[in-house]
Amino acid sequence: MKINRKQLLPLLVLFISSCKVSKEYQRPDLDLPAQYYMQSFSDTSTIADIEWNKFFNDPVLQGLIGRG
Repeated sequence: MKINRKQLLPLLVLFISSCKVSKEYQRPDLDLPAQYYMQSFSDTSTIADIEWNKFFNDPVLQGLIGRG
């Protein structure tokens, strides 16, 4: 399978022109608070505080978990 120059030239031009297609990206300015990570939340309950058999109240699922 031989590729001649007439076939290679359009492929080469297409390859080179595809390297720069998009515009230059500019990051948008975001209006974020200075210390958003230091906020405290009043609700500290988590799913880890609940017993599994009270969280999963399906008897079939409780049986499968018990067998497992």
